[in-house]
Amino acid sequence: MGTNVTSCCWDKKYEVTFFLHKEGHSAPIKRQKPSAGGTATFTLFGVTPADSGTYRCFYHIRGCCLLSSPLGDSVKLEVTPTPAPPGRSEPPI
Repeated sequence: MGTNVTSCCWDKKYEVTFFLHKEGHSAPIKRQKPSAGGTATFTLFGVTPADSGTYRCFYHIRGCCLLSSPLGDSVKLEVTPTPAPPGRSEPPI
């Protein structure tokens, strides 16, 4: 909890735009053009339990029709609250 989590996506095609999809959301939560080598890096900053869920990448081919790739392999993120140290009733801020 509170740390950054990074996920990388890649494809052999270099002319694509990558999207990060979170299960349960109708629209992608992040979008990125790839760096050299056909990879994109998505970072979730200061994660909270609300960020828990299953994430997948997909891509659209740039300059083409509205076709997109199937969703990629899933990655499950579980964020748990930091337990309070002994003698405290709530986690530190």
